[in-house]
Amino acid sequence: MNRNSTTVFGIDKQSNTDRLVDALTVAGFAPQSISVLFPDNEQTRQFANQKHTRAPDGTAFGATAHVDLDGSWGILDPAAGPVMGALPDALAGMGIPADDAEFYGDLVKAGAALLSVRCTIAGEVMLATSILGTTGAEQVVSREETTASQQ
Repeated sequence: MNRNSTTVFGIDKQSNTDRLVDALTVAGFAPQSISVLFPDNEQTRQFANQKHTRAPDGTAFGATAHVDLDGSWGILDPAAGPVMGALPDALAGMGIPADDAEFYGDLVKAGAALLSVRCTIAGEVMLATSILGTTGAEQVVSREETTASQQ
């Protein structure tokens, strides 16, 4: 059986992200359907804990949680060499298509916050897009995902 969902995502100023997430939850979006990625894993974790949103993959726990978002240069453990950061897994887990990952990853590394909303119910895509657009997010885009699930 195929399950369809659409992810709406946008770039926001870090100072506005609280307000944007509040607007989404007031509109009825479950906090666990919302992910926010900041340039720093610790800030991302703290925000997810504070707002009860879903932390992007690799930012809250695991081997990449305590490494810079885009990885290390081998400084943490010179014997082990460079460590990959959480950025690729975080972007993929947020529903960012592979062909857009570099663009959005560069914006996050430059200081922006990336917000994604997973939509599964009719009407949510239009609502999420409207909320992101009217609360100041930029580059608001939606992408449909189809995943195969077992019966």
